[in-house]
Amino acid sequence: MENGRILGIAYNVIPVSDIERSAECFVKHFGFNIRNQKM
Repeated sequence: MENGRILGIAYNVIPVSDIERSAECFVKHFGFNIRNQKM
């Protein structure tokens, strides 16, 4: 699983204000809850 890697890249590209909105997309596409990851 490369979820950690994907999230790391995403956090560098996505503005902080959009992380919550993007989290919903990650949950739908990757099938896991982003809130379990510590930012």
